[in-house]
Amino acid sequence: MNEKKPDPTPGPNRDWVRNLGMFSVIVTDLVGYTGAGIAVGYFAWKKWGAPWWVLLLCSVAGLVLAMYRVYQVSQKVWK
Repeated sequence: MNEKKPDPTPGPNRDWVRNLGMFSVIVTDLVGYTGAGIAVGYFAWKKWGAPWWVLLLCSVAGLVLAMYRVYQVSQKVWK
């Protein structure tokens, strides 16, 4: 009846694995969302004849979305 449950917090030897995983998620989100914004902006600029600043606007929008995604993931993981 009085079974001791294992501690859900990782020990010091597993903490670096969690941090490395979080770092890889952050880098992937930043590169992915910003790259998608650059791609959309490039096609809008070169192929569809949009003004040059659309490329900049889409790149910044991708970066903002990436930062929001990093915020969401960090709140979920480090809460």
